[in-house]
Order: sequence, then structure tokens, then C-alpha cells
Amino acid sequence: MRRAKTGAASGAANGPAVGAGLTAADVSRLWGTPIGSVYRLAKEQQWRRYRRQGRTYYSADDVQVCFSRRLARQV
Repeated sequence: MRRAKTGAASGAANGPAVGAGLTAADVSRLWGTPIGSVYRLAKEQQWRRYRRQGRTYYSADDVQVCFSRRLARQV
């Protein structure tokens, strides 16, 4: 499986598999969260990320963990 190259800001030594990420717009749509909040959460919680063709993709696993915790707190 091909791996995406990641920068130092990604927080991961080995990048996520190509195609395994979500854009900020994807996260916003899926979780009904304002896009500005997505960027804030990604920075605060240091989601792994990679860039491809000018777009930033966030680790689907990191997004899932973040929003699962948020939902658990609401219950």
C-alpha cells in the first residue's frame, strides 16, 4: 500500500494511507460542525494530516476519536 509523505507538522512518523483522509469540508458536513471549528479542533488536538494536490486531509481515525468523545460528553 502506498503511503503519503507527511511534513513535520503532521504529528506522525508514517503518514496515513493515501485516500484515508477527510477534508475540513468533509468533516464539517459529516458531523454538522462549522468549518472554523473543524480547523480549531484539528489544531488543538493535533490531528494527523497530509497534503495532496493543494488540499489538506485529516486522519479519519483522529476525527472519529475527537467527535466520539464530544458525543460521549453530551450524553
